[in-house]
Amino acid sequence: MFVRIFKCFIHKEGCIYLLVADETVESKSRKSTFGQGRFYSSVLQTAINSVCFFGFSLVEVDSEKSYFLGLNQVVHNEQDKARIAVEKAKRAAGKGKGQ
Repeated sequence: MFVRIFKCFIHKEGCIYLLVADETVESKSRKSTFGQGRFYSSVLQTAINSVCFFGFSLVEVDSEKSYFLGLNQVVHNEQDKARIAVEKAKRAAGKGKGQ
């Protein structure tokens, strides 16, 4: 469906388009927010209590226009939490005492 809309209303012959994805981490101090977890913040250089969103846009390079496509919240399910705990335990076991 989106392809039809794109071809009918947006597409210009000879223009270059980029599909752009951006992850945004927003810190949260309360515990009742849906999807709250520990996500890596590149600004703070550490994992923080936060919510995380992943946005997608189509960018027309020549005119520098951005067409917003959608936004999804990143939520860790139980399998993700178990995988992260195992990886964390492996990293901790790899470090010797006094290091």
